[in-house]
Amino acid sequence: MKKRFIKYFLWLGLVFLSLFISSCLPSFFQTENPPTSITPSFPPFDTYADSFVKKYGWDKNYVTRWPNGIVEVFDMTGYPLLQEILDKYNDMIGGPTSFQLSFNPFSPIIVTVDYSLNLYQNCGYTEVYIGNNSMIYGATIFIFPDENLCPVYATLLHEFGHVVGFGEHTNDGCVMDPINLGNTHFSEPVLTMVHRLYQLPIGSYLP
Repeated sequence: MKKRFIKYFLWLGLVFLSLFISSCLPSFFQTENPPTSITPSFPPFDTYADSFVKKYGWDKNYVTRWPNGIVEVFDMTGYPLLQEILDKYNDMIGGPTSFQLSFNPFSPIIVTVDYSLNLYQNCGYTEVYIGNNSMIYGATIFIFPDENLCPVYATLLHEFGHVVGFGEHTNDGCVMDPINLGNTHFSEPVLTMVHRLYQLPIGSYLP
């Protein structure tokens, strides 16, 4: 009788042990699904802002701008307020790309003078160098440095707009109008276009 009693409890213990193991095994071997990324590879489409990038950018089909990071600017004019002008565009961009004065004569952006501009009654012009991949890799700004004939601050503010990515001109009474006789006002299309331009990946298609 004693041996049967012991066998009975041993059998009962084995039953409970098998039930416990069978209930634990699924959770023990269950693997956790990897988290799904919710960060889009492309910024959300913005019809309003993207229309200005398409209208005023250097390319009507693809985003054309400087790469992210610091872009050096070498000034040959000695104009004391140039960094202030750069900072206006830096604030407009809002982070990805920053334009900074440099003592490096091989900087990708050069600001210099051209006295022959007076012959054409022109205060300044800009050459922007764009690669096949839609990336801006260099630029040269030429100005006529006569404050009496050409307001230097407004001229540089206008020309640097082209450097940043403005390939066209506005016609709304702001700094990016084709004729600028001292206007330093940034209109909403300019502010929106520059900020949106640097949210979009270089070379991305503009629908």
